[in-house]
Amino acid sequence: MTAVLNRAPGNQAGFGGIKVTTENGWFAVRPSGIISSSFMVSRRAKAPATMRVKLSRSAARYGAKVRATVTVQVPAGTPSGTVTLRAGGKKVATARPQVSGTRATATFALPALKAGTHHLTATAAASSTVAASTSPSSTLKITRAKAKVKVKGPRKWRLAKGKRPTVTVTVKGAKGAPTPRGKVVVKIGSKKFTKTLTKGKVKVRGPRLKKRGTVKVSVTYRPAAKTYAKPPTVKAKIQVR
Repeated sequence: MTAVLNRAPGNQAGFGGIKVTTENGWFAVRPSGIISSSFMVSRRAKAPATMRVKLSRSAARYGAKVRATVTVQVPAGTPSGTVTLRAGGKKVATARPQVSGTRATATFALPALKAGTHHLTATAAASSTVAASTSPSSTLKITRAKAKVKVKGPRKWRLAKGKRPTVTVTVKGAKGAPTPRGKVVVKIGSKKFTKTLTKGKVKVRGPRLKKRGTVKVSVTYRPAAKTYAKPPTVKAKIQVR
């Protein structure tokens, strides 16, 4: 309470009661009770937060394990708001952080990001005492991984005249990386076959080989964009007897 008045300050006219002022407002009282009032309710501002995204490595091959640790630090309050991680503006994952006093931490295992340069940022939702916040970006460079192509043909790569050869192609990716996707081009003599990988494999049944001699076979893997590097073409020969 800052003052009690029974007359108006401007013209000294009587209220027929009293007016009580406080730091946040005022109210007027007459013998019949309170007739009017005006109060302002003050709200404490939420504490600002400082965020950071720390990567376990700044460069990696496609499919390699990379962790992102997000920290939220505040001068006061509890930074318990949900943390969202984004790569190039696209949401990667969300998590409830582990809170210890005025510091919160959330750790993410990144999915297999395609080859290229990625800018990772994190946001934290507001809590009852802490304002929403956004981190500066951290840069991650992903390069194409190496794939190995294994080709299996007729037994000992020999075939009787008039038979159709079967060629099975298996493409193996890097350890821990996603199964290779894309297409495989198999050429048997003058015939060319293009097949889409299914779980890293394709099987091609070639044309009947009607002449004795040597038939050339080539296998080329065409990886899905920005995943694996294109390996050398595998070559073999079928001996037709």
